[in-house]
Amino acid sequence: MKKFINSVDDFLTESLAGFAAAHSDLVALNQEPVFVRRKTLKTGKVALISGGGSGHEPLHSGFVGYGMLDAACPGQVFTSPTPDQMMAAAKAVDASPLDSTRGPNDIVVNIDRTTTAAGAYPAVLVSYLAVCNTYDTQAKADLIKAYAGYVASSAGQSAAASAAGSAPISPELQSKVSTALTAITAKA
Repeated sequence: MKKFINSVDDFLTESLAGFAAAHSDLVALNQEPVFVRRKTLKTGKVALISGGGSGHEPLHSGFVGYGMLDAACPGQVFTSPTPDQMMAAAKAVDASPLDSTRGPNDIVVNIDRTTTAAGAYPAVLVSYLAVCNTYDTQAKADLIKAYAGYVASSAGQSAAASAAGSAPISPELQSKVSTALTAITAKA
């Protein structure tokens, strides 16, 4: 005998179901899209998520727990997670409110880890680009605006998706970033 599996097609879901049952005090299993997350989510911190293929076992699921990953998004045998799994993470960001205690051009998302929005995956890692409102010279202000504008643009988001597998920000969030960038100025 070479393997203990019932069917290659069911390997991932059966492995994760067994893992979640064995460690039900630490993890919870989501079925659609499939991922393993910490049973108790901690608010007020950046979520750590790892995605990867399932070679000999669903990779990274064993690293979910206290002081480690918040969630693992495993792909099928020797494949990466699907775009649907990654897009579900982006939907959770869109379903989350902006921090209302910040200034009008300070865009900070408070991830709603309890969202029930259709298709949302509330355990996400969000990357931020922090810039100042004022720079020493107009040339530096213009350079920062151009860079941040590209990062938030459709072209920049497409490049990030191709290079790193990042899920793109929504057109609504792109618009908010574009508006905030108009406030960047040089010292008088």
